[in-house]
Amino acid sequence: MAKKVAMGVDYLVIDMPVGTTAKVKTRKVSNLLESKFVFLGRKFGMKVKVIKTLAREPIGRGVGPALEARDVLRVLQRKPLKPNDLEQKSVYLAGELLEFKGYCRRGDGERIARRQLESGAAWRKMQEIIEAQGGDYKIDAEAVTGGTYRYEIHTHQAGRISIIDNQAINEVCMNLGAPREKLAGLHLHVRWGQPVKKGDKLFTLYAPSKARLELGMTAHQRHPIFTIV
Repeated sequence: MAKKVAMGVDYLVIDMPVGTTAKVKTRKVSNLLESKFVFLGRKFGMKVKVIKTLAREPIGRGVGPALEARDVLRVLQRKPLKPNDLEQKSVYLAGELLEFKGYCRRGDGERIARRQLESGAAWRKMQEIIEAQGGDYKIDAEAVTGGTYRYEIHTHQAGRISIIDNQAINEVCMNLGAPREKLAGLHLHVRWGQPVKKGDKLFTLYAPSKARLELGMTAHQRHPIFTIV
């Protein structure tokens, strides 16, 4: 919130994932946090809206700075491998903000946000932001990758993905070196509720060194990410 106040934000939409393996675990806690965010925003002349979502799994496929950035670029650049859940949630939240601000009538926000995305206007605006910060505004999503040291995790049984543990993902990624190491993290190949066969690829670990990769693998053995039933 301090950053938003410093930026002079007038209207703020906060996405609050709630779930047993998320940072916010219960509806009661989410309601308490919502009231605090709204109260704090009011103190600084900021209108705040909190949107609570069910956190069964990460949004997008990548976890870690570079891999998350690749997901975002794939959506903005309309790539075939774009994660649809990230696109849908982003369009929804952008639409909510447009309506909250009063930019459009209730019910029109998502349509306007999607039009900006599909027309390429959203990507062109992102290019302006990247260029202003001294980055490569011509970057292609598929040129972004994870660390040199990689390891694929496969399932040892057939079944269905019943749990994706967000806390376990965070622990594994921290041991891989994320977020300090920008190329560290993991890429999910399956989603919650998806059926899998024995030998199917579950996720790929990325690390900047062999030592970091081994730490990530050990963390996963200690605290598995997936439950298959």
